[in-house]
Amino acid sequence: MKVTAKFGDQRIDYVEKEKSPYSFCVLKHLPRGNDSRFDPDEIFLQDRPVGTGMGVGIPFQAWWGFVKEINKNNAGAWEWLTTYEAMWFNNDQDPNAREIDITKPINIRCTDGGGNLRAYYPETQTNAYIELVGYDYLHPELLDASVDNFNKKPEMFCVPSAINLAGVVRKVANGITVFMPRLYRTKIWIRKSEVIFLKEKPTKWTIEDVLMTNAERLAFSG
Repeated sequence: MKVTAKFGDQRIDYVEKEKSPYSFCVLKHLPRGNDSRFDPDEIFLQDRPVGTGMGVGIPFQAWWGFVKEINKNNAGAWEWLTTYEAMWFNNDQDPNAREIDITKPINIRCTDGGGNLRAYYPETQTNAYIELVGYDYLHPELLDASVDNFNKKPEMFCVPSAINLAGVVRKVANGITVFMPRLYRTKIWIRKSEVIFLKEKPTKWTIEDVLMTNAERLAFSG
């Protein structure tokens, strides 16, 4: 917003930075597995501000084209995304299949990845939960990959990672960069105990930020 102040014959224009309607947080990494084995750094989300399990699955078939576009420069990402080894999908098409048939309906799990930046609605928070911001799963046609991407809107995308019991974090499949949009079917809630709250949105957010350990993030965030 532009504000003009007058001092006699002098005019000074100030441009006020627009305040985001959202607040921001980072999802904690959740160590698991053992020191030598890396498991998906996966956090269960709820569709109501209660419980600890996963919310209802999110239909994903209409999103394959957009996801392929935002990952076109990430070597190995498409192959990883279309296998049941990826952390997002339940093998509900064919229990014997390894690859996903993208022509058939499929749901992604109501989960998110540790270390990712998230926007949330401060006005709807409860004592134990916050409601995260995401894209409506019904409308992939409203997104433009040149604008809606991790570099420009990191709070709306997930970079999945893997973690071991010692809390060491790395990219999935020994080094693949993958981007997934943060979708919702009804609403998406997460427990406050599973996030690190930020005073404001970071001016820059990178994949290296996602891979920070919880201790590094807490130290960096003050």
